[in-house]
Amino acid sequence: MPALFYYETATQRFAIMLFPVSTRGSRMTYATRLALAGILVLSAPLLGFAQDKPDPQEQAWQAAMEKSVAGPADVTLGDQATFHMSADMIFVPRDQGAQLMQSWGNSVGAGFHGLVFPKAQGQNWVITVDHTADGFVKDDDAKAWNTDDLLQALKAGTEAQNKDREAMGISALDIQGWVQAPKYDTAAHQLVWSLKATSRGAPAGEAATINYNTYALGRDGYFEINLLTDDKHIDQDKAFAHKVIQNVDYVSGKRYADFNPATDSV
Repeated sequence: MPALFYYETATQRFAIMLFPVSTRGSRMTYATRLALAGILVLSAPLLGFAQDKPDPQEQAWQAAMEKSVAGPADVTLGDQATFHMSADMIFVPRDQGAQLMQSWGNSVGAGFHGLVFPKAQGQNWVITVDHTADGFVKDDDAKAWNTDDLLQALKAGTEAQNKDREAMGISALDIQGWVQAPKYDTAAHQLVWSLKATSRGAPAGEAATINYNTYALGRDGYFEINLLTDDKHIDQDKAFAHKVIQNVDYVSGKRYADFNPATDSV
């Protein structure tokens, strides 16, 4: 089931649908796990949203806003890191974020930590914050990409999901290709990749969805910072994803450099 999320500014409301992908089975390679990451889809703005009474999604949204934290602030991300949030962002904590996800018909994993929104009006992006505690990832594994194979795997996975989307009356998706092919920064232990997707049959000129994924590796796994925006705004919005990932500060003992080959899993 897709998750339907409403993001509201003073004058507009935006619908975002999240399509998670199952990763059932045994432990996968780092590249395969990332290839199976969920695809986020941004729909057109929905103007006007008066209702006779609030629905569960609206109630969950209001509860999330009541518990949201406005920057600047330090946000604790479990026992792994602290997010030093800047003044231009808002953070929805894990519990309220989970309630939002449940109101959309989805559960969240143990590694879900929350959602980040822009504070300013006129910025229409959203970021999910997750941690995967799947063991230490070696630099050689993180940069050993066959980008053609990965792109084909992503296209195949999306095509398989399209049957479910169409059955639910949702437009099928077509992945158009890389906005940025996977690139690993060995010095920072960070990975970036980005994809462009369009709704099948969309009129020419309609904004395409961009998923801009950044990963910060640590001792026990990695944080994933997933920015959702469109192709008209990616050039300016990707700076927010980088700001978030740079401000995720692993605590002492959980940093990449703290890896102990004698005791830690790989």
